[in-house]
Amino acid sequence: MNKRRKFLGYLTSTALLPFLATRARSAPLLSDADYSASIRILLDTIPDNPATRRLGAAALRRYRTADIAHTLPGRLFGPLDTASAPTADRVRSRLQALREIDFAAGDTVTLDGWILARSEADTLAVVALYRAA
Repeated sequence: MNKRRKFLGYLTSTALLPFLATRARSAPLLSDADYSASIRILLDTIPDNPATRRLGAAALRRYRTADIAHTLPGRLFGPLDTASAPTADRVRSRLQALREIDFAAGDTVTLDGWILARSEADTLAVVALYRAA
C-alpha cells in the first residue's frame, strides 16, 4: 500500500515538479500539435524510473493490442488544449479529476499487480509512447 501511495504521489504531486530534472525534448512522436504541449508536461512531470517504465510498457501493450493507443492523448486531454495553452497545474488537476472519477465509477485496470484508475493507465501509456527510449 505504501508503494501505491508513493507512486500516486509522484503521479499527482505538485511539490516535486520544481525538483525534477529537465529532459531534452527529443521524442519523435510529438507530431500531434493539438496535444504536444500537454504531452511534454507529462514527460517532464512523471518520473522516469523502472516502475513507471514497466507499468507504462504494460499499459501500452494492452492498448496496442486493442489498437487504441493513438486515441489516448485525446481521451486524457480532450478540451484542455483547445481552451488555452496548458500548464503543469492544469494538466495535474485534470488528471487528478479523471483519476477520482475513474475510481468512483470502478473503472480500473490491473497492470503488473497494480490496480490503477483507467486514466492512470492511460497516462502511463502516453508517457511510454512518447518518452524517448
